[in-house]
Order: sequence, then C-alpha cells, then structure tokens
Amino acid sequence: MKRVINGLALTVMVTCLVWVAVLWHWQSTRRDMSIEDIVLYMGLLPVFALVLIVMTRWAWRSQVARRAEQTAGAQASASSNTSASTSAAQLPSASDAAQRHAVHAVWLAALNSPAGTSADELLAAAREGQPRPDLDSELTDPDGQPLMCARVPDLPVNDFAAELAPIIDKVRARLSATGHASAYDEPDDAMVRAIAALQAPLDEAIQALQPWAALFQPSEGQGAQDLGEVHVLIALPASWTPLEQQIAEDWIRLSLTNPERSAVPASRFAWLRQHDGGEALWLQADQLLMQCRREQRRALVLLLAAHSDVSDVAVQRLATRQALFHAGHNPKGHMPGEAACALMLASADWPSLPPGADDPGMAPLAWVHRPALARRDKSVDADGKVLSTTLSQVIEQAQAASRLPTPDVASLVCDGDQHTVRSTELFGATLALLPDLDAIEDMRLTGTVCAGPGAATPLAVIAAACAHARATDKPVMALSLGDPFARLALVARPDQPEEDAAKA
Repeated sequence: MKRVINGLALTVMVTCLVWVAVLWHWQSTRRDMSIEDIVLYMGLLPVFALVLIVMTRWAWRSQVARRAEQTAGAQASASSNTSASTSAAQLPSASDAAQRHAVHAVWLAALNSPAGTSADELLAAAREGQPRPDLDSELTDPDGQPLMCARVPDLPVNDFAAELAPIIDKVRARLSATGHASAYDEPDDAMVRAIAALQAPLDEAIQALQPWAALFQPSEGQGAQDLGEVHVLIALPASWTPLEQQIAEDWIRLSLTNPERSAVPASRFAWLRQHDGGEALWLQADQLLMQCRREQRRALVLLLAAHSDVSDVAVQRLATRQALFHAGHNPKGHMPGEAACALMLASADWPSLPPGADDPGMAPLAWVHRPALARRDKSVDADGKVLSTTLSQVIEQAQAASRLPTPDVASLVCDGDQHTVRSTELFGATLALLPDLDAIEDMRLTGTVCAGPGAATPLAVIAAACAHARATDKPVMALSLGDPFARLALVARPDQPEEDAAKA
C-alpha cells in the first residue's frame, strides 16, 4: 500500500510541475495553443518525465547494489586470509627494523686536507679555527685580485705529474682510438693536485690491507666464492673531462693492484666510479654492506674521493657559475679548496681480527650507524629565508638509527662554515635537536679551515667523526651540509652495540 501511495504522490507531483512550467511558458510567450499542443505538453510530457525519473532511479539503485556486492566480496576474501597475511607481514617489519639499526666497522680513516694530513690534525685545526683560508700567492679572481684559497701544503705536484705521464699517454691513446675529442685535451692542474693529495691516503689503505692477505688467497678445500673481496668505490668530480677521470681511475687501479705493494690479487677487486659526490658514495657503500650482510659475504669496502679547485681553470668555472667567493660582490661564495680521503669498512661477516694477528687488542677505529640522506627543496645558497627542516630530518633519522638518547651524543663534526648561511641552517637544527651541545666545546666545523666543499668533504667529516669518537670514547654525530642540496647525517661510536655484537 505504501508503494502505491508513493507512486501516486510522485505522479501528481511530476504532473503538477510540468503543467505549471508549461502554462508559465505559454503565458510568457503569448502562445496560441492548439489541440496537438495540449495533448503533447499537458498529457504526454508528464508521462515522459515520470518514466525518465523512474528509470534513473532504477539505474542508480542497481549501481549501488552492484558496488555493495563487490565490496562485500572483497571484504570476505580479505577476511579469509587475515591470519596468514598478518604473520607474513610481521617478519619483514622486524627484519627491516634490525637492518635499520645495523652498524659497520671502520678499519681505516685516512685523509689529506689543508688543515692536516690526519683526522686528528683536522679536528685540532677545527677546534682552534686555524689555519683558515688565506689570500693565495698564485690564483686571482676575474678582477686580478688574489683569491681566498685553502691549499694542501707541500704537495709534490711536479714529481707526481712525471709519474702520471705514462698513464696519460695510454689513456689518451685509448680515447683517441674511440674518436673521443677530449683525448687531445691537457689534464688540468686541479686534477693533478687532487690525485696527488690522494696518494698518501691511498698508501695508508694499501698498508691497511696487508694484515688481511691470507683472506684473499685460496687454501685447500676453499673455493673462490669463500675468499674475501674488496669493493673500491671512487668519487671523482663531475666537472672533470673523460680524460681526467680515466687517468685518475687508472692510477688508482694500478696502485691498488701493484703486486709489489698490494696484498690483494687483482681478481679480488671490484670497481665502481661515480660523480654524484661523497654523500651518494657513502650511501652506495652502506647499501653494498647491507647486501653483504644479507648474503653473508665477507668483504671490505674502500671509499676513495678527491677534489681540488686550485687552478685557473677551476676558478674560472666557479666564476662563470657566479659561485666564486668575493669579499665585496659575493661574500657567501665558494672559496677554492682541495682534499682527499680514504675510508675502509668491513661487512658484518668480516673477522674481528686478521689471521695470525700479533696484537689481540687490534680493533676497528670506530663503528658507524647507517646514514640518513635527504635533499633540500632548494639550494641553501638561493635567496630567501634559510630553513633547517631537511637538516633536522636527517639528524632525527640518524639518531633514531643509533637508538641513542640525545644526551649520549657527545659532540658533532660537520663541514659547516661561518661565512655562508650554512651556519644559520646548522645552528637552527642543532639548537632544536641537540641542545646540550656547546657551540665551542662540542662542535668541530671543518668547513672553516678547509674552504669549499667537494667530493672528499663528506668522507673527511665521517673520518674525523670516527677519530673523535675513539678519542673521546663517546658517540659523535657526523653531519655533511657543504653541498647546496644534499644533507647527510650518521652517528659514529667507539664501540660495537651489544645487540649487534651478539648477532655477529
């Protein structure tokens, strides 16, 4: 009965609305109605409108019912698999958490910088704020005035250039055979200085590999898959020509595989070269070490990076980009500098002592937690307000990876400086997240003594943080913010976390 009444009500309502609309239209247009008009508009039009409304209503209800049926089916299917999917999802979550808090052993941290030839010397210089970049005796700006510059002192550039000569000839011949135009270029002085600065850290790396020689030599009943391996990750400036990049890589390969000096056969090396900076290089090393951990492989990862802006060509490049420091025109610009660094890390399955080690107390220099890496949405050198949001995020993520409370982070090492807005970014983040750190006693700003950033700068910061953690016997935050965009943070500690040592 209710449906009949609702149907009659709908019919009356539609009929009245149509009649009112038609009569109003006829009245306003002063139309002379005919019999056909009355039958069409007063009789058939209400019927058509009523049929249209009923069909629309029927289609809507059918669609709603179909969607409800599909939703119910999906919910039933999901419900039938709840227990299995829940248990399967919990395992990756626990595994991801364990991997996020993993640490890597650091067996070597060697560097060469304008402020010193070791991490300890760099830390001492950063503490005292000396030696700072000074007016250079050779380099000048586009106006002919001496430049503020930070050179690595006493680099044997002339002797090193003579050593490179046969390598340069071979690389040039190889590139000429492929029709590469840069084969006819001359290597820039900045490239020669950069790899000359790398020579001492690379020599230290070769010496650090010596105690592990037995792990790279096959023994009875041992296959090649059981031997140790060394992954060499090289960061070279993207501004170098193909000729310069190949010269540097060939020199590194020849140095590490020289049978008269190296304890590692050439077959046990794996090579990777990239141009995205030290931050990306460290991330690649971390990912490689985590892969070795999952696959239970024994490996060392050797990171090498070098850069130099100390040449007329490099200075001109900075000036063209309007990035060169000038006390009057660009006081927040880039001061030419140079540095080189070598870091050697071990996988989780690497032995805690070299075979037949005489010193039972031999141990890694430090352990580093996994890094946090992010990019700013705009260059820190761009105009406008400087925000610390991205830097704060990587500090929080690095601290979360270490599972250390804020008061346990005893100090901070970073490549911040005092003449650019990086100082504003740094102190904005540290005041909010590391308020217990004293700006003078607990912070080491390597950028104040090493000038502009480059590929080696983030690695030098981490090397200094490892040395500082060992010297103070306390955890240290390593922070890289020299790059205009990339922000990297990690925690270095003097000891291995108990939970990680138990798993090892």
